Amino acid sequence: LEEEFGVELFTRNKQGVELSRFGQKVRPEILAVLSQNRRLENLVNTYNDLQTGRLIIGSFSSASSLLLPELIKKFSAKYPNIQVIVKEGHYDAIKRWLEDGIIDIGLLIEEFIEDYERIFLFTDHIKLLSPKKYGLAEEVSIKTIEEYPFIVSEHYPNPYLSKIFKKFSVKPNTKYVVKTNQTIFSFVEKGLGIALLPESTLFRYNYGFDVIKLKETIPRNIYLVTKEKNLEIPMIKAFWRINLEK
Repeated sequence: LEEEFGVELFTRNKQGVELSRFGQKVRPEILAVLSQNRRLENLVNTYNDLQTGRLIIGSFSSASSLLLPELIKKFSAKYPNIQVIVKEGHYDAIKRWLEDGIIDIGLLIEEFIEDYERIFLFTDHIKLLSPKKYGLAEEVSIKTIEEYPFIVSEHYPNPYLSKIFKKFSVKPNTKYVVKTNQTIFSFVEKGLGIALLPESTLFRYNYGFDVIKLKETIPRNIYLVTKEKNLEIPMIKAFWRINLEK
């Protein structure tokens, strides 16, 4: 589109790609073009009896490593020629991509799901990460985070953590705001403070800090989601039906 019209729709830098000022003005039209292209692509895929095509899935990092491999494995066994593209981001980005038609299917936690079609996948649990030097007990109350510097992702506040803090009347002493879970791990290891993260983010990580159970039960339910109208598209419907089977 940029070459065809001779205008800059996106700005590209070390942080990634984002819409230019002009791109933001014509965003609805850009999304309409992309959506139309996807519809045409899906018609071609259907005509070819799903022997070609792309399925685009939006996911967050812990779900990508924990849940997606098995979901995709089942689908690819039946449709080996379909290319599966995984687009990773945070919950709010995945929801926006789904609304804009950029992805076909998403993985989201309950607090970010509205009127989407959904399949329950997994219940995760929140753990407290603490430097070893703090010497906290094996199980503590979530109110403990008020007593120490709190390390949080740049995506905070979000509906999930805000709901937790409101429910248990917690006022965290937020000291550090970082971009990735890996950075949170490093900050905790260096004794800069404590953090709350889902247990699934710790899989396959050799951490040098204490992982502490909370007295309060704080589940994080993860779902496969899509828009109802997307299930009219045979390729998306096929992925959906395969993963409805337990």
